[in-house]
Amino acid sequence: MSKAGNDNWKTPLGVYERSIAELRRTREEIQAEMHNLRQMQVSLGELSNLKAELEDSQVKIQTLKTDLDKTKAELITTQKIASEAQHRVADAEREANSAQKELQNLKQLMNNNESSNPQLIEIVSKLQEQLAQLAPINTASSQDDDFKRQIIQSISDLRSQVSKLSDELMLVSPATGKDYTKLRNLLADREWRKADEETLNLIVKISNRDRDGWRWLDRGEIALFPWQDLRIINRLWVEYSSGRFGFSVQKQIWQSINVANNNNFEVEKTLGDRVGWRVNNNWLKYDELTFDISASEGHLPSTVHILGVDKGRVEDRIRLLLSRRELQI
Repeated sequence: MSKAGNDNWKTPLGVYERSIAELRRTREEIQAEMHNLRQMQVSLGELSNLKAELEDSQVKIQTLKTDLDKTKAELITTQKIASEAQHRVADAEREANSAQKELQNLKQLMNNNESSNPQLIEIVSKLQEQLAQLAPINTASSQDDDFKRQIIQSISDLRSQVSKLSDELMLVSPATGKDYTKLRNLLADREWRKADEETLNLIVKISNRDRDGWRWLDRGEIALFPWQDLRIINRLWVEYSSGRFGFSVQKQIWQSINVANNNNFEVEKTLGDRVGWRVNNNWLKYDELTFDISASEGHLPSTVHILGVDKGRVEDRIRLLLSRRELQI
């Protein structure tokens, strides 16, 4: 029996069973291979993704490197700017300190009256030149704005002081030493009557007419009146009235008048009519004048009263005053 069983594989049934067994092993092997292939496909996909990520990382690294190089360059530039700014500020501080000392010396000279007006003006001009040399600091890069702000403010304050001193010096006559600050302030405050009265007071004092009670000028005093003072008075009136008042404004009107035979008396009356000193053929008294910016052009200062119109005809004195070269238009 046993021998018969061992020989079964040689029978058709045995062959069939063996074939089935082999097919099963083959199927299992194929399934195992397919599983391995699927695993390999997954691995290849992951490898592809990893490669893409690696390439992306390389791009990012290159970008970061470029940015880093740019940042390094900007840092070097910033360091140079900061260094230059430090030098500029140091120079500016030295110049500002020097100018400040000069300013203090100037104030001392003005207080002690130890120097003539031209010398003071020369000192102010020197100070202004020093301050002008500090201007380049204002053009520095915005990157050091915070660094230079304080010194720039100090320089600005110093410039303001020098400018103020310069303006004040322009109010002091080098010929007579008269200070026209009060007149300037009255005009700036639009106190037109008080400014006109101050103008008269200054003129009669300079001409020594306040000693004898004659508060008006004659021909000789008009001719000798210092041109520096005449120019200061006129400049202040023109400046603070925006070109409406002043001796030079009156001169322009006077030069535009045409009358027969150039009769000075007729010119005087026509001028009075145009600037509002005459109404209905009558000269106005001082209290009747219009001390307001709305007055006729050339109405102030009240030249005819400075020349004594209430004492008689003043056509010759008007012509002499308005002919002065200092009253350029």
